[in-house]
Formats: sequence, structure tokens, C-alpha cells
Amino acid sequence: MSSPRTRRDRSTVNYDLTTKHRWDDWVAEDRIRKLTDENRQLAKQIRDEQLAALRQANSQAAQKKKSKSGIDHSSARCSEERSSQMGGPPRTGQKRGRDLDMEKEERYLQRPAVRIKIGDNLKSILVDDWENVTKNLQLIKLPATYSAAKILDDYAEHRRASDAAVDQDVLDEVVQGVLEYFHQALGRILLYRFEREQYREVHSKINNVKDEFNDRKLYDIYGGEHLLRLFGKMTNRT
Repeated sequence: MSSPRTRRDRSTVNYDLTTKHRWDDWVAEDRIRKLTDENRQLAKQIRDEQLAALRQANSQAAQKKKSKSGIDHSSARCSEERSSQMGGPPRTGQKRGRDLDMEKEERYLQRPAVRIKIGDNLKSILVDDWENVTKNLQLIKLPATYSAAKILDDYAEHRRASDAAVDQDVLDEVVQGVLEYFHQALGRILLYRFEREQYREVHSKINNVKDEFNDRKLYDIYGGEHLLRLFGKMTNRT
């Protein structure tokens, strides 16, 4: 579950349990827990209990189904052994398939994640940005006055000036990686529906040798609003 996004007296919570099950829910502030180690542990405990209960329910359902169908388990085992001896793949039942799905879900929930903390002031900018585009139908003027590339370049310069111990090669690699990710992700996950037509026009200009956008990267055209959306997508979900 991602960090809540606050708007006046309500917050929106994004539930991202699996790659196929995700939704948003507006809730009151008194239902939001602070992001602390204790609450993280509580969230993990609840998630583990739910997975265990789901696994037990699936197991009981499978046993009831087998008892009603009158399956000869010893025959099934012998058939699997014969298949193994003949070099063929063993036959798997529905229960094994469900267990495999549960294992995949657990691995997905336990996957390594990028941890980026976004302050309340930046969260409010994200909310305002969403409202301006989706409700007020306002487009961001392009090219941006302060491009994503310029923002990250200034960040790198600031780090070099303020931290003498910073590894410049690693810093440059991280900045370049974020820029490349931004360029690849923009058209896939960082645009609202109302911005699609503008995006197509930008691509047309990039491919036009007579246009000022020709051969420019998307991170040289789009700015801070879309970069902040990327960081919002990269926040850790627990």
C-alpha cells in the first residue's frame, strides 16, 4: 500500500496487492497510520495473516472438491511416478497451481523496492497537478521552462558542492539512469488521458528536422511536474 495522498480533510490510499489487484480509496485522516517502523511491522503481520488464511481456505476447498469427486490419490501418485520415470513432466493438480500462485504473490510482495520519501508539500503539488489536468483540463506548457534534465543536473551540482565525499561516478550514473527511465516511462505511465494528444504532437515535432524539438529527448522537453509523477510511481509500497 502506497503512502496516502492528502487533500483537505481526506486522503487517497492506493492498494496495490498484486499486479492484477489494485484500487484507490478516499478515506478520512483518522484512518491513516503514520509511516513508522511499528506500523510497518503491523502491516506486514496483517498481510502475512491474510495470506495464511487464504492459503488455508484454498487447501480446505481443494480437499472438499477431491473428496466429492472420489479421486484415487494413490493412482494419481503412481501416474506421476510413471511419468517421471519415462522422462516426462509430472502431472500437477489444481492445488499445486494455487500454491504456485500464492508463492508468486508472496515473492511480489517481498520484492526489493525503491524507497523515496516525498514531503507533504510535494504531495500537495501532485494533487494539484492531477486536478489541473484531469478536472480543469489544463495542459502544461511545453517545452518546460525548467526541464527534468535541468532539475537533475542542478541536483547533481548541488551534491558535488555540498558533499565532498560523494562518489561522482555513482552520482552521474544515478542521474543518467533516472533520466533514461523518465524518457522511457513518460508515454507509458506518466501521462493522463487528456495529455495524450499533446504527447503525440511532441513526438511529431521531435521527428521533424525543421522543428525546434528535433532530436531532443523527452526529459529536455517535459519538466518538474512529470518528474515528480515519476518519483511518486517509484515510492515504496508496503
